[in-house]
Amino acid sequence: MDLLWRECIAHESRWAGEISDIIYDPVNDRLLLARGDGHENLGIYSLSRSGGRPSVISHNKTLKSFPLSDYACFDHTASWRGGVRAIQCLDLVENKLETFQLDYAKNSIDYNVAFFTQSGCAVSAYGKYMHFVGGGVLIGNPIAGENMTFYRLFDFGLSGYGPLRTVALPVGGGILTAFNAYTHGILYPRTEEEKMFAEATNRIVGPMVLLYITPPQAKIVATLGARVTSIEKVGDKLLLGTSTTANYGALDAGPVDAGWKDVLAVDTNMLFKDSPPATFVVSGSQVLDMAWGGIPLFGYRYPKLVISASRDNMLTVYIYDISIPPLQAEEDRLKIARGRNVVDLSSFKGIISFKLEGEDERMRAKIILE
Repeated sequence: MDLLWRECIAHESRWAGEISDIIYDPVNDRLLLARGDGHENLGIYSLSRSGGRPSVISHNKTLKSFPLSDYACFDHTASWRGGVRAIQCLDLVENKLETFQLDYAKNSIDYNVAFFTQSGCAVSAYGKYMHFVGGGVLIGNPIAGENMTFYRLFDFGLSGYGPLRTVALPVGGGILTAFNAYTHGILYPRTEEEKMFAEATNRIVGPMVLLYITPPQAKIVATLGARVTSIEKVGDKLLLGTSTTANYGALDAGPVDAGWKDVLAVDTNMLFKDSPPATFVVSGSQVLDMAWGGIPLFGYRYPKLVISASRDNMLTVYIYDISIPPLQAEEDRLKIARGRNVVDLSSFKGIISFKLEGEDERMRAKIILE
């Protein structure tokens, strides 16, 4: 075992960019490093397999990446809270980098913007680059002139729920990934800003779900607690690395390991069984005037939405699939009365998201999948 490279900026509270992903470039026999978490030396770096000093390819900070054909594609996370705002693709043959800006409002499958699109995991399949972000997944082939379409999935507004701090694994020709609860947390907020952030991230809106995508279908295949941090396939088993706690940062990170870690072995035939029951609870103060949801209904016979509203309102329901090429969502509009409303969702097929016509911060919604 050889040490290829090390780096330190020798500061008590600032650090050099962490390496959050590595791609091997077989054309140039080098390692491509994604660096987005830190204070200095962020971006895409190239490091020879023989070691030495890495060179900078892009100063745009990035967290996750995956090869696509003869390219290596990376996100550009402008800020941790602002989320992914562009895709950077490096031509491994020509060694040229192209950056493709994202327009969530224009290229969202349900016509609505996305908020808090933190970078999750990435993979390529079906000739497309797939980058999971908070609130859904971006799918497209920007190097072929395609827009990256945003498909809303498990978007609960101001929440820490999402495909974060996990992986996407090709299995059986489909893509298996986790949408995690309690991905980030603040134990002891010290400022007003941290109090607001803690209120959002410490909120558990529902169980972690394992999502299996085989376009145009998306199916929930398992529900677990807290989060799945890793997924591996060994023979006919899937190994799931799990944790009961969030990723803590700053002064909440201590010398004693927190939470319970476990490795769970499950049969791969779970991908083909009935979808398990699940419940998600959402408040109006989380979603405000934004679109939310993105709930796959495949495998459920009696799905319903229970809304307790503080005012009369209109609810737009968007119906769509993980269609490639993308087919924009269909719409249905439902009246919501002040008080308790029970909406039968069994007539809808595919994936559904929602948006209230008028903001209702006192609204409480429960999505029940049975």
